[in-house]
Amino acid sequence: MIRDHKWLELSDEQRRALPEAKELHEIDARLTALSGARAEILPLLASMAAANRRTLMLKLKVVLMLLLPDEQPEARTLLDSTLCDLGSLWR
Repeated sequence: MIRDHKWLELSDEQRRALPEAKELHEIDARLTALSGARAEILPLLASMAAANRRTLMLKLKVVLMLLLPDEQPEARTLLDSTLCDLGSLWR
């Protein structure tokens, strides 16, 4: 689309009008919805106490997913290692 339709030169309105871009717009709308849901859920999750080991591990796995690999590689590695350690200790 970049080459065939000069995508980078089109306005948002022109991009939305392209039938070939329908799937991209659907994905974008879904990402926007998920982002809104995430903004609602994260504060709730943070305020909930982990009731047991399983829920503690799940909360830590959410944190792991929030750490972007390109932005926080060391933190992701540390947290992933910690999750593995906890899993081994609690077996």
